Amino acid sequence: MEFRELNYLITIAEERSISKAAEKLFMAQSSLSQSLQSMEAELGGKLFIRTSTGVRPTQAGEIMLERARKMLVDYRQVRDIIQDMEELKAGQVEFGISTFRGSYLLPGALRSFKRLYPQIHVEITEANSMALEQLLIEGRLDLGLVVLPLTKLKSDVRLLMKDELVITAEADHPVLECARETVRNGQTVF
Repeated sequence: MEFRELNYLITIAEERSISKAAEKLFMAQSSLSQSLQSMEAELGGKLFIRTSTGVRPTQAGEIMLERARKMLVDYRQVRDIIQDMEELKAGQVEFGISTFRGSYLLPGALRSFKRLYPQIHVEITEANSMALEQLLIEGRLDLGLVVLPLTKLKSDVRLLMKDELVITAEADHPVLECARETVRNGQTVF
């Protein structure tokens, strides 16, 4: 059974006539009668009693009409929710980020996002990059900020920014043998 058929049932009940319902639905009476017969066959019972003055729902028809109205209301609500989500008027975003990066990148970004999309709820998951990659693969996150190199993700990846890491150590510390020299603000930095 399709949503349009549920609408057919409701219109027949409201009009108390197959011919008036067909007229209201802009279809041939024979097509609506055939559709009703098909629905009754599919459900295994009569939905309307035909009388000389029109039609009225059977007990099964009343139950079906009640459910049909609820299904159509639910469908319209879901459709509206999805349209709002597509237009970023409502919904939820599951976002993953490492604890370290989250502490300095997220506050400003979230404030800006909330200003633009006040009805979108952002759920944040903090974890290491490998765990975030797995959550993305499983579909449990909508997006994530992970550190390169990627270990599991192979597609739908975009470089957002390069993050510079700085080692601070005494000038004679052995780790500086592996550091590269950079000039910043006129000063040589390793």
